[in-house]
Amino acid sequence: MSVNGNANTSFVQVKGVSKWFGSLQVLNPVSLDVPEHNVVCLIGASGSGKSTLLRCLNRLEAVERGEITIDGQNVREVYTTALELRCGSSEMIQWPRPHPTSKIVPAAPICQR
Repeated sequence: MSVNGNANTSFVQVKGVSKWFGSLQVLNPVSLDVPEHNVVCLIGASGSGKSTLLRCLNRLEAVERGEITIDGQNVREVYTTALELRCGSSEMIQWPRPHPTSKIVPAAPICQR
């Protein structure tokens, strides 16, 4: 049961969230329900909006359409410190590093075939 006393609602709820950077829509209405005490991994192609969604959950990016609630409270309406809001969430930054035993082959010779 969540802190708000409702056992039937999701702890994190994302409803129709959209986000644009200029004219580029990077979140095309996203909806997601996460029950309390669950772990969720966002997996997808590079540029598919995973990090942007996490940044919206943490209020690092503004949501332009839709609603995000955590434990029944809209994240836009709740005043809290940044640390309190981000407690319990994490973001793994993608940084490509080849394994030390990997052989790196230049792309140009391959493309000339």
